[in-house]
Amino acid sequence: MAEARYPARERQVALLRLVHEWINERNAKDDLAAIVDGSEVERWASAIEGMSKTEVKFSLEQLHDEGYLTLMHKRTEISREPFVYIVPRALTEKGLVAIGEMPDPGEKLVRAFEAVLENIERADLPEPKKRELLNKVWLVIHTLRTAEGVADMAGRMFGG
Repeated sequence: MAEARYPARERQVALLRLVHEWINERNAKDDLAAIVDGSEVERWASAIEGMSKTEVKFSLEQLHDEGYLTLMHKRTEISREPFVYIVPRALTEKGLVAIGEMPDPGEKLVRAFEAVLENIERADLPEPKKRELLNKVWLVIHTLRTAEGVADMAGRMFGG
């Protein structure tokens, strides 16, 4: 099955990566109060296919509002192109997970259930009981990894 592509999400993750690089560069220079200006917004927009300057500005605020990014100050004024007054401080844990800088807690849980699965496979259990346990653990792994798994689990729980 082909993995679904979500261009808007991909653009936001790309923007998070650029912001993270920008923050790291400023931290290395001890320039912790640097302001993202219009030229930086233009550079980011041109670096991300399909993203306009306006979308960069709105996305920065949205990423902050959704908990991916911490801003010390935020104020964008679209009418006064290319003015922006945003001081990114850091990506949150959620933002770092999104760009792959931190492990996804869900994957850590999946790996733990995979270890349980291996232990059950090696266990000396009667076949019907062993198969039942393996199926339950596979269901948990499938649920954690896929939207289809979540829908299936909800259906089982709520009789759908």
